[in-house]
Amino acid sequence: MSSVKSLFKKLNFMLFGESERFEVPEAFERNPVNPQFGHISDHLNYAAWDEELKLFYLDTVTTGKSTSPALGFVVEINMLTGADHDTMKRLSSVFTTMPKNTCVQVSLLASPNIELHLQKYRDIQGTHLTDPNRTELFKFLAEKRVDFWKKGTTHTLFPGNPMRFREYRACISVVFPDVDLTSEFEVEQLLNTKQGLIASLQASNLFLREWTPDDLIRWTRDLLNPERMLGTLNRDLDSWDPDRPIREQLVLPSTYLHVTDNGKEINFGQPETNNAITVRNYSVCQYPKSAELAEMGGIIGHPVMNNLNYSCPFLVTLNVYKEDFEATRSKVTLKAARATSNASSQMARILPEYARKAEDWQIALDAFSDGGGGTLRILHQLTLFDYAEKVNISERESEAIWHANGGGYLLAPDQYLQLPSFLSVLPMSMDREMLKEMEEFKRLTTKTTTNVVSTMPIVTEWAGMGQPVINLFGRNGQAMGFDLFANPSGNYNAVVTGTS
Repeated sequence: MSSVKSLFKKLNFMLFGESERFEVPEAFERNPVNPQFGHISDHLNYAAWDEELKLFYLDTVTTGKSTSPALGFVVEINMLTGADHDTMKRLSSVFTTMPKNTCVQVSLLASPNIELHLQKYRDIQGTHLTDPNRTELFKFLAEKRVDFWKKGTTHTLFPGNPMRFREYRACISVVFPDVDLTSEFEVEQLLNTKQGLIASLQASNLFLREWTPDDLIRWTRDLLNPERMLGTLNRDLDSWDPDRPIREQLVLPSTYLHVTDNGKEINFGQPETNNAITVRNYSVCQYPKSAELAEMGGIIGHPVMNNLNYSCPFLVTLNVYKEDFEATRSKVTLKAARATSNASSQMARILPEYARKAEDWQIALDAFSDGGGGTLRILHQLTLFDYAEKVNISERESEAIWHANGGGYLLAPDQYLQLPSFLSVLPMSMDREMLKEMEEFKRLTTKTTTNVVSTMPIVTEWAGMGQPVINLFGRNGQAMGFDLFANPSGNYNAVVTGTS
């Protein structure tokens, strides 16, 4: 590794003088790749963070040798409450502007961690009065409400309604594999791509912030240590240590992981403590005939039918791989010609699916014209986190939600693939190694760019306006704060409707 470091320094000096802008971070260099995995953190690709470039270094393993590190970044986005065709057109640039061989991941997390929201409510209730006696009374009442709402994150508060209180969060992560760190032109292209993505999201009022290592650690620690998510472990302050590889800072020492012998789930925690958390992963094996982005709000639950709601935390992930545009168009052209030929043959009389295939391949071919963006390789996944004795109920709920309320999606359990599937839903996990595994397991399917945009999991409930002066929860559990005077346009009026 020292020779690699020396080579980078020499090339860096020859190209950029004294600048060390594109030097590999120390945390990446200090962790030689070990092909013998002995800990779950060894399966993770998070190596280091470049403070100047605002990019993550991701290392991969191939036949025991370290390949060129990949680079990645993550942006957190605001949620949509609906979408029209103009919104879909703007979002298509998320994929069309990406260079070839880029992996994009869109994640939607329904997290029971609403502590920050509740703390804001406590602060407001304890500071808006000047009378100390009344202030203490309001603090007491606020604390009682908060205790009640906290129970609603893990238990049912209303008979017949499995809905839990939660916060919906979404992020988009991008991985650029095999980056030549000595090429200033290549690195600048990647930075321009990142800025282009942020500009596209800002045009749709979706951009929230760009992740730092602290954000990555907070998100990923909840997934890799689900005891934190369901409240059996305290959530300590999560901060990044630049002297250690990021992957080594994600899994807590108390976390115990076991893939069951039947290959259906992963158990976290010690079974003898009776608080083991079970994680189950599913993949979409059948899509509806048509889809609209506005309809993706149905996969988080039904707004009226109480039985179509999740009773546990869940994560919805869309992994996208962009192939070379011209090479893919040539391949699709050949397959479309072959399908058209088969549809006009004598065999088509007894095999009606030939006509359907010809129609599908023609749609794929049309996607390469008129700025359609071509086709992409994608995979939709669902991950459930629940106690072992409740996970079967959660599984049935999720299957009903995706099939009935989601528009016809069919979920299939990732049996005997639980660990690879679980690792693939982590941000920036879809590097070259993971992509190779997904292709070998035939996990990816081909969809047009329009189809992919239509199935992005970014539509949820309204999160409120302003601070939680009035604290409410949506019909699918979204914690929302409402401040009538937070309207930036003025006009401080409100109308309340409801049944009598």
